[in-house]
Amino acid sequence: RTDALHSLLAAQGCVFEEKLGWERPGWFLEPSELTSSGHADAVPKEYDYYGGYLQSYHEEDHPLARPVNEDHLYHRLVDGECNFTWPASHEKVGREVDACRNRVAVFNQSYFGKFFVAGPDAEAAMDWISTAQIADRPVGDTVYTAMCNHRGGVECDLTVSRIEDDPATGAKNYYVAAGGGSAAHDLDWIRRSAEVGGFDISVTDRTADFGLLNIQGPKAKEVLLAVADSPEEVDLGFSKNKLIKVAGHEVRAIRLTFMGEYGFELHAPAEGLVDVYQALMKEGAQFGIENSGYRAIDVLSAEKGYRHWSEDVRADDSALEAGYAFVMKGFTKATKGNSAPFQGREALEKQKAAGLTRKLQCFTVDPSVPLHGSELILRDGVIVGHLRRAAFGHSIKRSIGFGYVAHPDGGVVSVDYLKGAEQWEIEVMGVRHPAKREPKAVFDPKNDRIKGNYTV
Repeated sequence: RTDALHSLLAAQGCVFEEKLGWERPGWFLEPSELTSSGHADAVPKEYDYYGGYLQSYHEEDHPLARPVNEDHLYHRLVDGECNFTWPASHEKVGREVDACRNRVAVFNQSYFGKFFVAGPDAEAAMDWISTAQIADRPVGDTVYTAMCNHRGGVECDLTVSRIEDDPATGAKNYYVAAGGGSAAHDLDWIRRSAEVGGFDISVTDRTADFGLLNIQGPKAKEVLLAVADSPEEVDLGFSKNKLIKVAGHEVRAIRLTFMGEYGFELHAPAEGLVDVYQALMKEGAQFGIENSGYRAIDVLSAEKGYRHWSEDVRADDSALEAGYAFVMKGFTKATKGNSAPFQGREALEKQKAAGLTRKLQCFTVDPSVPLHGSELILRDGVIVGHLRRAAFGHSIKRSIGFGYVAHPDGGVVSVDYLKGAEQWEIEVMGVRHPAKREPKAVFDPKNDRIKGNYTV
């Protein structure tokens, strides 16, 4: 599946990845690399098994005949990614990270799931399915939340926006944006949970009807001011959303970030996606805007310690173990008095009382050490877990890894246990490397940049 920007981005050197059947931007080639290769774009050619399998398929009389391609730019690009050191895209991704951190980057996230929740029980249902408070939110609020199963395991990691009420009935409506890799699962989970809870709601999948462009970085607001039909509408607080017009199209702007920068998600109708993108690139040129892909997102989010569902967090990981307490009703000082029920709350309260036997932790190692995930974590020479996800932090020049740390004897993983280690190590291919446990985000731990404070 492709979105309206596919050919346009391919012509600019986009190397695509596949996720849940969608083509999504992985990273971008330098213009000189594309032209010097003799290719117009990096789009994969019609699949011919790279000439290595099922040779009979290339015979003209075979019902599944495919032409044999003489050259595979895409094959050569992907081949350079498959190694145990740094991938061929390493420096290119670093440049995209730099654009986001120091200027402004645009990310095409159109493959994200986009669901509309309505019905007489919409508010009650979303508040019960979500760990964060959804009830009593005003129109224009956007909430980051987890959704748990009855064991307290994390089933979903997404955002829920309170949007305009139904003009006919006055009923409350919600807009859910879910990561593309988990969108089908998230849609099913919301529907099944509503059925289990006995709620009368409708959940409509509008993923293909809308695109999503995300502009992030110090100059993101200037770019949006330049393209908005009414610049005064751009003044949005964090976790707020509103409908604005860009390039003549009605767009839902949501001020959020998964990159740790000041920025906006722009949810545009599919038929207007190209117009909105071209307006952003035209007006953003004066601010140094650049295309960026998902490899850069992986780095940017790792530097901020943001969770990736299916990697850092899965349905068999407790929300408390994974560090979601800050978006759980009644589990923080600010929400201590909120006793509203949510799916999985009882199990999580029991876990909290008993103490956690493992916790998700972040580690960094020397920049010369590539991490890929699955490497062993050692505390004072004893194996206590393994990495789930890894990235190279281009902004901090360190390799970053995330994994769950357990107690060797099955005991509680307390703060004292974590702080009391004399040495942390990550074992890579049989070699142990000194590691540093990072209790806070390794980049901008005070979130100054998200607030738009770039003077610190």
